[in-house]
Amino acid sequence: MEEEIIQSNLEKPVYRKIHLQLAAFFGGPLAIVYILAENFKQFGETARVKKTWVIGIGLCLLFFIGVAYLSTAKKIPNLIVPLISILIGTAIMQSWQGADIKIHSEAGGRIFPLTRALLIGVLSLVATILFFVIIAVFYAMIFGVPSKQ
Repeated sequence: MEEEIIQSNLEKPVYRKIHLQLAAFFGGPLAIVYILAENFKQFGETARVKKTWVIGIGLCLLFFIGVAYLSTAKKIPNLIVPLISILIGTAIMQSWQGADIKIHSEAGGRIFPLTRALLIGVLSLVATILFFVIIAVFYAMIFGVPSKQ
């Protein structure tokens, strides 16, 4: 019975650190949250999936506010923001899921292809841009567009 459970878990593919890093480079924190939540789902930790989404979305918003503040406060290189996102995401993955991913990989478990991580990154980028466009449109509707005089 135990071997069947282990074997069925090995059939579910998971994301590794390189997947998270690639997706985070293109898609930012939203891609990180998605990959972490998907891994928890594959490992059967449904309670952690919900926590990851709730806490992750909140942290994404704080991250974007921090980036907006930093961009107005000081001139920082554009590459710093994705690197910070990647470092934070990698550290979280290693501490929360590192052992499970290692066990899964060493037991011959399936791993998602890198192209899927790239797609997640691109879709996360599109979702983030769409979110900011919607915010900008609502802001313009509420406060109006300043006139050019």
